[in-house]
Amino acid sequence: MATPSQEPGTQIVVQQASMPAAPHVGGLVSSVSGSPRVEVAGIVTTRSLRSDPSLPLAFFPESDAAARFRRLARRLQRSPNSRIIGITSARRAEGKTTCAINLALAFAEQQAGEVLLIEATRRHPMLGTRLGFAAPLCFGLQMEAALNHPSYCYKAVAALVDNLHVLAFNPKEGVGPGLLSAAAFEYTMRLLERLPHTRIIVDCPNVLGSADINLIQDNVQQLLMSVRAGSTSRADLKSAIANLAPTPISGTVLFGG
Repeated sequence: MATPSQEPGTQIVVQQASMPAAPHVGGLVSSVSGSPRVEVAGIVTTRSLRSDPSLPLAFFPESDAAARFRRLARRLQRSPNSRIIGITSARRAEGKTTCAINLALAFAEQQAGEVLLIEATRRHPMLGTRLGFAAPLCFGLQMEAALNHPSYCYKAVAALVDNLHVLAFNPKEGVGPGLLSAAAFEYTMRLLERLPHTRIIVDCPNVLGSADINLIQDNVQQLLMSVRAGSTSRADLKSAIANLAPTPISGTVLFGG
């Protein structure tokens, strides 16, 4: 177990906005029927990964950075409409996937139930890479398959802890320059809502340069913004928030050196 002297150098500052998140609405799919399931088709443990300072919940659990993510999870637990949480950023490489993993781990640590972490970044998937696995079945292909099978059994990976289930894209299949299928994604979200998982964390696309975010923001209840010091410009952040309107940002997570 890590000690305070091993604390990662990454600074993580969490700020929660005071305004409530918009209610979960969607628009293309009114209702679904069926009983979807999640089957663990692979397991990844910390032993299979190199120590990573950007994942303090996994490798430095006693660090201040880990404590900040735990506090964020507790704040979100007290917020209404916080079962489905999306993480985005203004542009790529600003920490949203890292934030999504840490937040999912914080929820998995604090709750007895299972937590679901899903990837909604079709063009630049990084979730499996960050966690050291190739998805046994690409989440994009699973979304399409579920359209015709409302009792679909999703193939997930249990990552780092037993009760964190991950649905990720496989960079070798089902990805490319096109947009996410609006119907497939919203239908999948309606199905996933029926699962017993206590929280669903969505690793969303970045806002600027991606039209997918406008679909995804309609399918989450809370939306957090990841910001990287020295990388995220004030102009980009302002533009991203304007593009997301009228959906409010529930909070920001700042990564800095």
